[in-house]
Amino acid sequence: MKPDVVTWQSPSGATIRVCAVCAARLTMARSWPKDATKQEFCSVSYGMHRDRCDICEKESEETESELVELRDELDEVRGDTTNDD
Repeated sequence: MKPDVVTWQSPSGATIRVCAVCAARLTMARSWPKDATKQEFCSVSYGMHRDRCDICEKESEETESELVELRDELDEVRGDTTNDD
């Protein structure tokens, strides 16, 4: 199920979808995301709606990548090469 997100827009027109959990975490960390031109996503482009959260999605991809690297390192230590993807 897709979470409730708010789509934010930067002055350059780039957008990002952020769920409430990520928004709270980013606000507490005082680290709001910026676009490729280093401008902060500062205005609401589209209010609360169901969609994917770009922050969660990016973190999920990074976690998956880290897990693959760890598995490969473990296989190397064991001398196991059967998990080649």
